[in-house]
Amino acid sequence: MVNADQGENDVTRDRAIRLFTYLKELCALRSTQVRNVTTYDQVFWFDDLPHDKLCQCIAWCGEDSRQDGKDRNPDLWIEVRKPQLRSPPELPDEVEPWISEKQLHDSSSREPLIFDEIPRATFLGNAQDVDTNEKESLNEHPEVFEAWVTYLETQWKPWADEDRKLQKVQKVYNQLFNTYQRQEKLGEQYEVIIGIGLLNWRSPRSGEIRRHVVTLQSRIDFDRVRGIMSAGPAPDGAQPVLEYDMLETSDRPTPNTLIAIKNDVVALDGDPWNPTALELVLRGFVNAIPNPGEFLAILNPNEAGTGAGARINLAPALILRKRTRRTFEDFYRQIIEQTADGGIIP
Repeated sequence: MVNADQGENDVTRDRAIRLFTYLKELCALRSTQVRNVTTYDQVFWFDDLPHDKLCQCIAWCGEDSRQDGKDRNPDLWIEVRKPQLRSPPELPDEVEPWISEKQLHDSSSREPLIFDEIPRATFLGNAQDVDTNEKESLNEHPEVFEAWVTYLETQWKPWADEDRKLQKVQKVYNQLFNTYQRQEKLGEQYEVIIGIGLLNWRSPRSGEIRRHVVTLQSRIDFDRVRGIMSAGPAPDGAQPVLEYDMLETSDRPTPNTLIAIKNDVVALDGDPWNPTALELVLRGFVNAIPNPGEFLAILNPNEAGTGAGARINLAPALILRKRTRRTFEDFYRQIIEQTADGGIIP
């Protein structure tokens, strides 16, 4: 026989569960569905990280001989060290008037152009008593052209090859620094996550989908003394989550299958970059939707598969996005589960 206090407690618990279920569903109704990852504030693809000694990436394990599994730091997902950029080698004195300073510093060009002619006053060191209309022709100075060719081949081109590599690292460093600044400025309104498993699918019901199905909570850190940008798990951990809100209900895996996939995602928490466990989740998801597709364990988000159906590329990306009502949905869901399991009623 149930006593009065127990019966009253059950009624209160049932009311609490219904209240928070209502709030969770209300959040879901008011949420704006994001179907394309590019609509987020900032997206940095791991595939854009240069394979350089100044960079590290946890997703390179298994494809980069410099980073095998035993040396992998599970809390260091991306690291970029600020490159030391150098100016181009100094020009020979006789060549300097014949070359554009701007072109000389542009390593992205094939090579700087040498002028066919220059003002005679410039050739003479900005002499004041020379007619400004007089020109000096390069054809009259073969020694200048010879010195230029020697400089170009032995000094400028080797510098340009190295500078092009460093400029790619600098570009990535700047991107991460910009995202770091926004992370610090915007605070709790925004979140930094890592998206893994990019779903590419043109569905007649959900439309064109280009979203990651697994997300990890992340944080960008800046070592201002050593000039290092890095990304790793958030202070409270990676907290992997399966995201499928971009799909209409009819395009999602069945409820029982979703539960199984979510359990596989939860199991990632200790090691979210385990390739075998990730493949289990991502291949399991893409095979469970109404139009089964294929999984490609590649970093390139744009690499097409062999089939015409849905496709999930590993394609990890660092993302800055505004916190949505999904966060509150998860909060209410946790309360519902705790209350239903006999926990303290809020």
